[in-house]
Amino acid sequence: MASEGTAVTTAAPLVAWLGPTRFAFLSGALLSLLGFALPWFRVSRGYAWWYGGWNLLTTNEPGLWWIAFLFLGYAILVVGGYWLLGQGAGEAALLAALAIATALGTLVVVALAADAIQDLGRVYNIDLNLGLFLMLPGHGLMIAAAFFGVVIHLIAAFLSPGAAELAVASPDSPEPATD
Repeated sequence: MASEGTAVTTAAPLVAWLGPTRFAFLSGALLSLLGFALPWFRVSRGYAWWYGGWNLLTTNEPGLWWIAFLFLGYAILVVGGYWLLGQGAGEAALLAALAIATALGTLVVVALAADAIQDLGRVYNIDLNLGLFLMLPGHGLMIAAAFFGVVIHLIAAFLSPGAAELAVASPDSPEPATD
C-alpha cells in the first residue's frame, strides 16, 4: 500500500495546477464570449450599423438563427468548463474539442461578415472595434487552458495509477491509510 502514499505525493503538484488552469479557461471563455457579442467592425466610420455576434443574432433575419448555437456553445463552455476540467483527461479533451468547435464557429461568422463587406467593395474603409481584439486572445487562452488540462490529467495518470482519481478529489480530503 506504500504506492498509494506515493501517488498522493506525486499527484499533489498536478492537482495544484488545476485551479489556475480552470481560472485561465473560464477567463478565456468569458473573454471570447464578450468579444463575440460585442461589435467587431463596420463598413466605414459613417456607417451606423456594426457587425457583431449579438447584432447579427438580433437582426431578426431568418437566415441567421444558427448563430444562437454559438452562444449556446459559449454557455456550455462557461458553465461546464470548470467542472469538466477537473474530471479527467477524457472530459478535458471533450472540453477542448468544444472550445475548438466554438472558436472555429465564431471565426466562420466573422469571415462571412467580412465577406459581405468585401462584396460592398469597401474593405479598405473597415472601422475595427473592441470585439475582435477581445475574441482572438480569448480563443487562444481558452483552447490552451483546455489542452493544458488534458496534459495535466495524462501526466497524473502516467505517473501513478491512482493519480487520475486523485485529481478529482479535493485537496482537503484525507490521505488514504497505509497498511
